[in-house]
Amino acid sequence: MPGRAPVVIRIRHIHEADLDSLNHLQVLAYGYDFLESSNVILDKIRQGKETSFVAEQTLHGHSSLVGYCLSHAYDPQQVPPLNSLLNSAQLTSSRHWYIHDLSLDPAARGQGIARALLDAVYAEKAVQHCQTIALVAVQNSVSFWQKQGFVVTEEQPEVSSYGEDARYMVKVLAPD
Repeated sequence: MPGRAPVVIRIRHIHEADLDSLNHLQVLAYGYDFLESSNVILDKIRQGKETSFVAEQTLHGHSSLVGYCLSHAYDPQQVPPLNSLLNSAQLTSSRHWYIHDLSLDPAARGQGIARALLDAVYAEKAVQHCQTIALVAVQNSVSFWQKQGFVVTEEQPEVSSYGEDARYMVKVLAPD
């Protein structure tokens, strides 16, 4: 009986050419509840190209994306509304970072891919000098993010565009 072909997962920087795959992963990860337009995703790719990554799976010589993480600078306690272009005035922070989205194909969950994507973000020089990194937890994902070191803030900024269960969370990387 022949052995299984090895599955190789590679984490690499995101590219604009990944847009179609990201759109597909959005549907797989969120259904149609949290979809963002191609223009909005492309804006986030461009704004965070140095600190955004994809997980690329290769099996039998065929590669496909199984996850991605979009991140960029953003002012603390500020949240870009869902499906909106980024506010360039809030992208200037060098001490605060924002994970806009971490999405995985449901079939790829439980393999450490989310952790590998986050580690790639944390390893980037721009993020290494940050005080905080923030995100909005959606679809009952607060416990996942707590395991990653994030805490729900007492004061919540406006996150209603992300759904009723959305919670703003922060991870302190370096004290003030």
